[in-house]
Amino acid sequence: MASFHDSLNQVYPINQSVTPSVNGGTTIKAGTTNQLTFTAANNQQLKGLLVYSRDATGAPTGSFKDNGNIFTAFAGCGSDATTGNTNGIIQTTGVSATVSYSSGGTKHMTNAQPQATYSNIVFNAPACIPGNTLLIKGLSVSAGGFGVWNKTFTVTGSTCSGTTGTTGTTGTTGTGNSTTGATGAGAAAAGAAGGKTGGTGTGATAGATGQKTTTNTADTDPDCKDKNKGKGKGRMLARFFSA
Repeated sequence: MASFHDSLNQVYPINQSVTPSVNGGTTIKAGTTNQLTFTAANNQQLKGLLVYSRDATGAPTGSFKDNGNIFTAFAGCGSDATTGNTNGIIQTTGVSATVSYSSGGTKHMTNAQPQATYSNIVFNAPACIPGNTLLIKGLSVSAGGFGVWNKTFTVTGSTCSGTTGTTGTTGTTGTGNSTTGATGAGAAAAGAAGGKTGGTGTGATAGATGQKTTTNTADTDPDCKDKNKGKGKGRMLARFFSA
Protein backbone atom coordinates (compact mmCIF):
# COMPACT_ATOMS: atom_id res chain seq x y z
CA MET A 1 0.00 0.00 0.00
CA ALA A 2 2.95 2.30 0.44
CA SER A 3 3.17 2.58 -3.34
CA PHE A 4 -0.06 4.62 -3.31
CA HIS A 5 1.50 7.31 -1.15
CA ASP A 6 3.15 9.99 -3.28
CA SER A 7 4.69 12.01 -0.44
CA LEU A 8 7.03 9.62 1.36
CA ASN A 9 8.58 12.50 3.27
CA GLN A 10 5.16 13.23 4.82
CA VAL A 11 4.23 9.89 6.34
CA TYR A 12 2.22 10.26 9.54
CA PRO A 13 0.32 7.55 11.43
CA ILE A 14 -3.39 8.29 11.64
CA ASN A 15 -5.74 6.56 14.08
CA GLN A 16 -9.27 6.01 12.77
CA SER A 17 -8.07 7.17 9.39
CA VAL A 18 -11.20 5.86 7.64
CA THR A 19 -14.84 5.62 8.73
CA PRO A 20 -16.99 2.87 7.19
CA SER A 21 -20.77 3.27 7.09
CA VAL A 22 -23.78 1.33 5.80
CA ASN A 23 -25.67 3.03 3.01
CA GLY A 24 -29.25 3.70 4.09
CA GLY A 25 -28.84 2.41 7.63
CA THR A 26 -26.63 1.84 10.65
CA THR A 27 -26.64 -1.96 11.04
CA ILE A 28 -25.37 -4.92 9.05
CA LYS A 29 -28.12 -7.26 7.83
CA ALA A 30 -27.22 -10.94 8.00
CA GLY A 31 -27.84 -13.19 5.01
CA THR A 32 -27.73 -10.43 2.37
CA THR A 33 -25.50 -7.82 0.72
CA ASN A 34 -24.81 -4.52 2.49
CA GLN A 35 -23.70 -1.47 0.49
CA LEU A 36 -20.87 0.36 2.26
CA THR A 37 -19.20 3.75 2.04
CA PHE A 38 -15.63 4.44 3.21
CA THR A 39 -14.68 8.02 4.06
CA ALA A 40 -11.13 9.21 4.79
CA ALA A 41 -10.57 11.33 7.89
CA ASN A 42 -10.46 15.09 7.46
CA ASN A 43 -11.73 14.64 3.92
CA GLN A 44 -8.25 13.67 2.78
CA GLN A 45 -7.82 12.07 -0.63
CA LEU A 46 -8.17 8.28 -0.27
CA LYS A 47 -5.25 6.70 -2.08
CA GLY A 48 -5.10 3.17 -0.70
CA LEU A 49 -7.36 0.94 1.38
CA LEU A 50 -7.31 -2.57 2.88
CA VAL A 51 -10.65 -3.88 4.21
CA TYR A 52 -11.53 -7.04 6.16
CA SER A 53 -13.98 -8.16 8.85
CA ARG A 54 -14.21 -10.29 11.99
CA ASP A 55 -17.12 -11.66 14.02
CA ALA A 56 -17.39 -11.56 17.82
CA THR A 57 -15.12 -14.62 18.12
CA GLY A 58 -12.39 -13.03 16.00
CA ALA A 59 -12.99 -15.30 12.98
CA PRO A 60 -13.03 -14.03 9.36
CA THR A 61 -16.68 -13.57 8.46
CA GLY A 62 -18.34 -12.85 5.11
CA SER A 63 -16.64 -11.34 2.07
CA PHE A 64 -16.40 -8.04 0.22
CA LYS A 65 -17.01 -7.24 -3.42
CA ASP A 66 -16.04 -4.08 -5.28
CA ASN A 67 -18.46 -3.09 -8.05
CA GLY A 68 -16.05 -0.35 -9.14
CA ASN A 69 -13.31 -2.85 -10.03
CA ILE A 70 -10.47 -1.05 -8.28
CA PHE A 71 -10.22 -3.56 -5.39
CA THR A 72 -9.15 -7.17 -5.52
CA ALA A 73 -9.36 -10.10 -3.09
CA PHE A 74 -6.59 -10.21 -0.47
CA ALA A 75 -5.91 -13.74 0.80
CA GLY A 76 -3.79 -12.54 3.70
CA CYS A 77 -6.91 -11.70 5.71
CA GLY A 78 -8.19 -15.28 5.78
CA SER A 79 -11.38 -16.83 4.44
CA ASP A 80 -14.96 -17.22 5.58
CA ALA A 81 -15.29 -20.66 7.19
CA THR A 82 -18.73 -21.34 5.66
CA THR A 83 -18.29 -20.22 2.04
CA GLY A 84 -14.51 -20.40 1.72
CA ASN A 85 -14.52 -16.95 0.09
CA THR A 86 -11.55 -14.67 0.72
CA ASN A 87 -12.48 -12.24 3.46
CA GLY A 88 -10.35 -9.18 2.68
CA ILE A 89 -9.99 -6.87 -0.29
CA ILE A 90 -7.26 -4.38 -1.15
CA GLN A 91 -7.18 -1.36 -3.40
CA THR A 92 -5.17 -1.74 -6.61
CA THR A 93 -5.62 1.72 -8.12
CA GLY A 94 -6.36 5.12 -6.64
CA VAL A 95 -9.89 6.12 -5.69
CA SER A 96 -10.78 8.83 -8.14
CA ALA A 97 -13.54 10.51 -10.10
CA THR A 98 -13.56 12.15 -13.50
CA VAL A 99 -14.14 15.87 -13.24
CA SER A 100 -15.85 17.81 -16.03
CA TYR A 101 -16.45 21.52 -16.51
CA SER A 102 -17.80 23.80 -19.18
CA SER A 103 -16.12 26.87 -20.61
CA GLY A 104 -17.45 29.00 -23.42
CA GLY A 105 -20.11 26.42 -24.20
CA THR A 106 -17.55 23.66 -24.55
CA LYS A 107 -17.54 20.73 -22.15
CA HIS A 108 -14.12 19.72 -20.98
CA MET A 109 -13.01 16.47 -19.29
CA THR A 110 -10.10 16.42 -16.90
CA ASN A 111 -8.01 13.59 -15.56
CA ALA A 112 -9.34 11.42 -12.78
CA GLN A 113 -8.99 13.02 -9.39
CA PRO A 114 -8.48 11.26 -6.04
CA GLN A 115 -11.55 11.29 -3.76
CA ALA A 116 -12.09 11.09 -0.01
CA THR A 117 -14.98 8.60 -0.21
CA TYR A 118 -15.70 5.32 -1.96
CA SER A 119 -19.16 3.76 -2.15
CA ASN A 120 -18.88 0.80 -4.50
CA ILE A 121 -18.03 -1.92 -1.96
CA VAL A 122 -20.64 -4.39 -0.73
CA PHE A 123 -20.31 -6.74 2.19
CA ASN A 124 -21.76 -10.22 1.64
CA ALA A 125 -23.00 -11.10 5.11
CA PRO A 126 -23.52 -14.76 6.02
CA ALA A 127 -26.81 -15.86 7.59
CA CYS A 128 -25.07 -16.59 10.88
CA ILE A 129 -22.84 -13.99 12.50
CA PRO A 130 -21.98 -15.11 16.05
CA GLY A 131 -22.52 -12.52 18.77
CA ASN A 132 -24.64 -10.29 16.48
CA THR A 133 -21.73 -7.90 16.02
CA LEU A 134 -19.34 -7.38 13.12
CA LEU A 135 -15.99 -5.59 13.21
CA ILE A 136 -14.95 -4.02 9.90
CA LYS A 137 -11.37 -2.80 9.98
CA GLY A 138 -8.24 -2.26 7.94
CA LEU A 139 -5.40 -0.01 6.83
CA SER A 140 -5.40 3.09 4.67
CA VAL A 141 -3.24 5.51 2.76
CA SER A 142 -4.47 9.05 2.24
CA ALA A 143 -2.99 12.42 1.52
CA GLY A 144 -2.61 12.81 5.28
CA GLY A 145 -0.51 9.68 5.76
CA PHE A 146 -0.83 6.01 6.70
CA GLY A 147 -3.57 4.94 9.08
CA VAL A 148 -5.43 2.20 10.87
CA TRP A 149 -9.16 2.09 11.46
CA ASN A 150 -12.01 -0.08 12.72
CA LYS A 151 -15.70 0.09 13.47
CA THR A 152 -18.07 -2.34 15.18
CA PHE A 153 -21.56 -2.76 13.69
CA THR A 154 -24.63 -4.30 15.22
CA VAL A 155 -25.94 -7.24 13.16
CA THR A 156 -29.65 -7.87 12.64
CA GLY A 157 -31.39 -11.02 11.38
CA SER A 158 -28.58 -13.43 12.25
CA THR A 159 -29.78 -17.03 12.56
CA CYS A 160 -27.25 -19.33 14.17
CA SER A 161 -28.34 -22.82 15.18
CA GLY A 162 -26.31 -24.75 17.72
CA THR A 163 -25.20 -28.31 17.17
CA THR A 164 -27.31 -31.04 18.72
CA GLY A 165 -25.66 -32.82 21.63
CA THR A 166 -25.22 -36.57 21.59
CA THR A 167 -27.67 -38.71 23.52
CA GLY A 168 -26.35 -40.04 26.78
CA THR A 169 -26.15 -43.78 27.42
CA THR A 170 -28.93 -45.41 29.40
CA GLY A 171 -27.93 -46.57 32.86
CA THR A 172 -28.47 -50.20 33.90
CA THR A 173 -31.27 -50.99 36.35
CA GLY A 174 -30.06 -52.11 39.75
CA THR A 175 -31.49 -55.36 41.24
CA GLY A 176 -31.68 -56.56 44.82
CA ASN A 177 -33.61 -58.79 47.26
CA SER A 178 -35.39 -57.67 50.41
CA THR A 179 -36.18 -60.55 52.80
CA THR A 180 -38.53 -59.95 55.70
CA GLY A 181 -37.62 -61.98 58.75
CA ALA A 182 -40.32 -64.13 60.29
CA THR A 183 -41.77 -62.89 63.57
CA GLY A 184 -40.60 -65.12 66.45
CA ALA A 185 -43.38 -66.79 68.44
CA GLY A 186 -43.13 -68.07 71.94
CA ALA A 187 -45.24 -68.71 74.99
CA ALA A 188 -44.56 -68.07 78.66
CA ALA A 189 -46.54 -70.54 80.73
CA ALA A 190 -46.95 -69.75 84.40
CA GLY A 191 -46.82 -72.68 86.78
CA ALA A 192 -50.09 -73.47 88.49
CA ALA A 193 -50.24 -72.65 92.16
CA GLY A 194 -49.88 -75.92 94.05
CA GLY A 195 -50.98 -76.72 97.52
CA LYS A 196 -53.55 -78.77 99.28
CA THR A 197 -54.99 -78.08 102.77
CA GLY A 198 -55.28 -81.05 105.01
CA GLY A 199 -58.71 -81.97 106.32
CA THR A 200 -59.76 -81.87 109.97
CA GLY A 201 -58.92 -85.02 111.96
CA THR A 202 -61.65 -87.06 113.50
CA GLY A 203 -59.76 -87.59 116.67
CA ALA A 204 -58.83 -85.21 119.33
CA THR A 205 -55.81 -84.11 117.45
CA ALA A 206 -56.22 -81.98 114.39
CA GLY A 207 -54.73 -83.33 111.23
CA ALA A 208 -51.45 -81.82 110.03
CA THR A 209 -51.47 -79.19 107.26
CA GLY A 210 -50.91 -80.77 103.89
CA GLN A 211 -47.75 -80.02 101.87
CA LYS A 212 -47.81 -77.78 98.74
CA THR A 213 -47.40 -79.82 95.61
CA THR A 214 -47.42 -79.08 91.84
CA THR A 215 -47.39 -81.03 88.66
CA ASN A 216 -46.57 -78.00 86.36
CA THR A 217 -43.57 -75.78 85.57
CA ALA A 218 -42.49 -73.76 88.60
CA ASP A 219 -41.22 -70.13 88.52
CA THR A 220 -39.07 -70.65 91.59
CA ASP A 221 -35.53 -70.45 90.16
CA PRO A 222 -33.80 -67.12 90.99
CA ASP A 223 -32.50 -66.80 87.35
CA CYS A 224 -35.94 -67.11 85.88
CA LYS A 225 -38.39 -64.25 86.14
CA ASP A 226 -42.08 -64.42 86.74
CA LYS A 227 -43.58 -62.23 84.06
CA ASN A 228 -46.04 -60.83 86.57
CA LYS A 229 -43.26 -59.71 88.98
CA GLY A 230 -40.86 -58.17 86.41
CA LYS A 231 -37.62 -59.44 87.98
CA GLY A 232 -34.91 -61.98 87.10
CA LYS A 233 -32.61 -62.54 84.09
CA GLY A 234 -35.18 -63.86 81.71
CA ARG A 235 -34.22 -67.53 81.70
CA MET A 236 -37.03 -69.96 82.28
CA LEU A 237 -36.31 -73.38 83.93
CA ALA A 238 -38.76 -76.26 84.27
CA ARG A 239 -38.80 -78.24 87.50
CA PHE A 240 -41.18 -80.73 88.86
CA PHE A 241 -41.95 -81.31 92.51
CA SER A 242 -44.00 -83.98 94.11
CA ALA A 243 -45.81 -83.93 97.39
